[in-house]
Amino acid sequence: MLERIDIVNMPDEARNHWKGIAHFFRALQYFKLVMEFGRVPWFSHSLEISDSTQIYKPLTPTSLVMDSVLADLNFAVANIRQVDLTNTVQKNVALALLARVGLYEGTYRKYHTELNMPKRGYLSPGARRAQAIMTSGTYTWTRAIRTAIIPMTYPDKEIICTKGTSRLS
Repeated sequence: MLERIDIVNMPDEARNHWKGIAHFFRALQYFKLVMEFGRVPWFSHSLEISDSTQIYKPLTPTSLVMDSVLADLNFAVANIRQVDLTNTVQKNVALALLARVGLYEGTYRKYHTELNMPKRGYLSPGARRAQAIMTSGTYTWTRAIRTAIIPMTYPDKEIICTKGTSRLS
């Protein structure tokens, strides 16, 4: 998507929004991969199945992957619409993921000193973003914990974004 969106005829605001969405989902996927496996190969472009040098690419240092995740999320936050359709990725969803990545990676780097990774740029910004979301007044936590499993309707001031599922009757 990122390699081909510039040929689509659409306003720049919409193009930047959709680029932000693509960066958001790439960051989300790589964040999940790093949490699960640690080092993974980083690809900033689409793969050609015939290019065996890319298919068997060596693992990328985790610090480089996470710096790329951070760059993707910063791009997403700068370009995704503040308000869009109900239950879609909006600026606050990207901010929430940016806070989560910052807190996760910042804490990881703080307590894994043997890896000699730079410690700046994750923990404090992640905490600031989480605090900004919590104090924005947009979201609240009002229900008792035991009622959290009861189905909620969207939009709900406790939900930043939800993944819908179908139920069998």
